[in-house]
Amino acid sequence: MNTKLFIGILLLLTVSCKKDDQVRPCSVTYQSGFSTETRPIAIAIDQKQGSVFVANRHPSISDFSSKIQRFNLEGDLRETMIDFRSFSAGLYERYSPIDMCIDNDDMFVLVKPMRQTDDSWATFSGFCVFHFDLNGNLVNEFDFSQLEDYWDFSAMAYLNDFIYVTSGQFVIVQIDKNSGQADYIHIPITNDRPYLLVTDMEIQSEERIYITGQAPFRIDSTIINDVSICHISRLDFKEDTTYTFYSSARTGTMAAMLNNPGLAIKDNRYIYLATFYGRSLEIYDMDEDNELILQEDIQPDGTNETLPIDVAFFEDDVYIVDHKNDKVYIYAELK
Repeated sequence: MNTKLFIGILLLLTVSCKKDDQVRPCSVTYQSGFSTETRPIAIAIDQKQGSVFVANRHPSISDFSSKIQRFNLEGDLRETMIDFRSFSAGLYERYSPIDMCIDNDDMFVLVKPMRQTDDSWATFSGFCVFHFDLNGNLVNEFDFSQLEDYWDFSAMAYLNDFIYVTSGQFVIVQIDKNSGQADYIHIPITNDRPYLLVTDMEIQSEERIYITGQAPFRIDSTIINDVSICHISRLDFKEDTTYTFYSSARTGTMAAMLNNPGLAIKDNRYIYLATFYGRSLEIYDMDEDNELILQEDIQPDGTNETLPIDVAFFEDDVYIVDHKNDKVYIYAELK
């Protein structure tokens, strides 16, 4: 081979590698934070208009709160878009939000419908999905409240006109957003389940879905505290297999709630994990066998006790929801 040609190819490869390294997240820096309603649980960002939507759920008898708020990118409250305590357009008396997602001009909200029994509120066995536009106008309600054969549905995602809902135990319910027709997709798992719980879901493609939640724990572990550890599981429906890896954050925390991590995927390559009891943000690179490339403790302004429950991003800003302190933190991502 001609020497000059060989050197040229080598330089081209070197530049390509450097370019790839430059787009990889290398650090995040805390910028600011803003307050939300009590016990925020989910966040979604309108990538076209730059609106930030936060859902909360506080099932208190004396201080019930169940809303979706709209903020601008800086965290200024624009409106309470939906208050489920007074919401009257649905089929049921009251709703408790679980998860939500946005695609173009559509917002989808996974909720538990509720009915009043004496002086308390009880939830139905199944779920409903609301389809709103981004002004809070109801487009449709999909009613699956009577489902009884599966565990509590806990996570949702959206892709190509289909809404996906699951608890991670047996099936994913795939709902056509236009017709409401549902198909039940069997989850490829074995008897040796690599996870206990699902709290969030992201879709890379129709054949590859990611879920996260509480992983199996070993209270008697003498090597590491892994009572509250997160799993990230990739469901490959083409190969009918499940591949699981586990968070770097491992704690000995035992509490009333199981670990409740949140998940996001950026550029169809980077996995962002808010670890909840792990109190950190972790970023993994799918293209490098899910290599951990960043771990950042979420302790802004010296806040020691946080519970990062969900994560989203807008361009190079990362938004992290703190369930414990009723906050959203904004971190700038450096590459």
